[in-house]
Amino acid sequence: MRSLFFLLLIVLSSTGYSQSSVTATATVTILKPISITKEADLNFAEIMVNETSGTVILSPDGSRTVSGGAAFPTQSTHTAKAASFKINGEAASYSISLPEEILLSNGTHTLLLNNLTHDSAGTLENGVEKVNVGATLHINGMQKPGTYYNAGDLRMTVQYQ
Repeated sequence: MRSLFFLLLIVLSSTGYSQSSVTATATVTILKPISITKEADLNFAEIMVNETSGTVILSPDGSRTVSGGAAFPTQSTHTAKAASFKINGEAASYSISLPEEILLSNGTHTLLLNNLTHDSAGTLENGVEKVNVGATLHINGMQKPGTYYNAGDLRMTVQYQ
């Protein structure tokens, strides 16, 4: 009987010390969705080209440079503009994705647009940032005159990091 008493005493006393518990708090912060709106389209304005191929670089700040057979007319009815977008969201870091290249067309002929660049710092300091996008336009020698455009492929994608 004495051994049953000691066995019962050991079992009862050890169950009190073999277990411990603690609680933790679970939290989550839901961020305001990041959004983007277009403020201005990319516009290289008017360009002349001779029989030599050339390029026009339109920087995010709106400045243009030409090389090769491309040139700017002395008087133009259009103003060159970098594309402009407004990013809204939480004060956080974000990334931007742009296409590698875009084809512009006048219906039968095409021009290549590539090297798309932006001037974003990648941070929404006060929940908003204006981002400008420039690119390089490649023009073939003796390119057919006309208005060349692409209405859907200059797609900017933003996401929180």
